[in-house]
Amino acid sequence: MLKELLVETVVLAIMAVIAHFIGQHSVKLIDRPRVDSSARKVARVKHAIALREQFRRRNKWSEIETESLISLPSVSLNWTIGTIVGTVMTVLLTVNHVNGMVEIGRSSEHAIIYDYIIALGIFYVIGLLIAGWIAEKVIPDAAQARARKIAHKRVLKGRSIRFYQRRSIDELIIETFKRPK
Repeated sequence: MLKELLVETVVLAIMAVIAHFIGQHSVKLIDRPRVDSSARKVARVKHAIALREQFRRRNKWSEIETESLISLPSVSLNWTIGTIVGTVMTVLLTVNHVNGMVEIGRSSEHAIIYDYIIALGIFYVIGLLIAGWIAEKVIPDAAQARARKIAHKRVLKGRSIRFYQRRSIDELIIETFKRPK
């Protein structure tokens, strides 16, 4: 059992590091962007808003008004990667520990299938927590750190900074099928 826990911990750490690198490398500096004047939900741009607030005072004193954007990854990309990591961890936990969990909670009052259902439910919740941690903490923090680094370089040059969060899959689908008014 200790060997399985060690393997699962190492796998989770490796996947978290990979997610961190994906978050870092998904930040892009975009020159001469197209104007995006559509209103978006705050939940879809919350990371860009947080960075925008941090650099608001610096932008007032900038010497050059630029047309460049620092683009952050979309929420759907974060949750896609988080879901993959959570699914892998759920499968690993299920394969390695389901029988042990059933034996821990086993009583003779009910059928054993209920114990398996409870164990799978516990592993599912753990997988959801891991997916949320990757999607809401690991990837955004890595992306924001990289965006801050790019922004500080631009501040040193006396330029203004704008942040943009890429569109999520559902936003693109809704925009594609939206009827013109």
